[in-house]
Amino acid sequence: MLGVAGALGALLMLLWQWGEIHEYGTYKRDARTSTPGLSALFAREVVLLDADESACLEPVTFAADTGQARVRVQVPKRRAPRLDLEMRAPGYDERVTVPPMEPRAEGEVRVEFPQPRREVTGEFCFHNRGPTPINLIGTNEGRSLLPVELTIDGRPKDDANLELQLLRAGGHSLASRRTEIVDRASAFTAGLVPAWLLWPVALLLVLLPLIVAVLFGVSVTRAEAARADRGDGRGPPASRPS
Repeated sequence: MLGVAGALGALLMLLWQWGEIHEYGTYKRDARTSTPGLSALFAREVVLLDADESACLEPVTFAADTGQARVRVQVPKRRAPRLDLEMRAPGYDERVTVPPMEPRAEGEVRVEFPQPRREVTGEFCFHNRGPTPINLIGTNEGRSLLPVELTIDGRPKDDANLELQLLRAGGHSLASRRTEIVDRASAFTAGLVPAWLLWPVALLLVLLPLIVAVLFGVSVTRAEAARADRGDGRGPPASRPS
């Protein structure tokens, strides 16, 4: 009985947690399509962009469903400038104006723009329309630099990169991206573990608490049955022959 009670208790605990598990899997969140520029771990780069200057990152790949960009900027003056973000590639040319920013503040800026509908490779640019300068935040750490070239008005800036994340349009849940997640996990192993093999592994991980509960119940039940067969713990111990 103890084993059955333990298994039922573990099963009830799993069912009680299922609501949170389901909520976590269906919660809509950002889905990155690429990260052309990483954020700094220890040493960051601050790139001053004066009025009418442009800073560009190239090459930048825009996935077919890319519809958002996330960057980090700093407004050093009392008056914030007007900043445009430009996405250019063969057959794709979009420009978005950043919403008004707080003066003398630093923060993350997120903008939405039309999706290219097909994967294209081009450049991502910051254009300061003035009238005041703006600081673009990135990194100069060797470990965080990606093979993306940064130019300021066409002049290369070596050993520096700007923080930039490209995201899918809208929010997406883990459940809706399950095939993509499994495919990326397979690609992370360089193809050593095929995607079809990861599906049963993922199912096993989901069912693991239930399997553990059942095995625990079976193990305890068998142990109780074995003790009952031996008469362990019942009545006085048998006398030994003298």
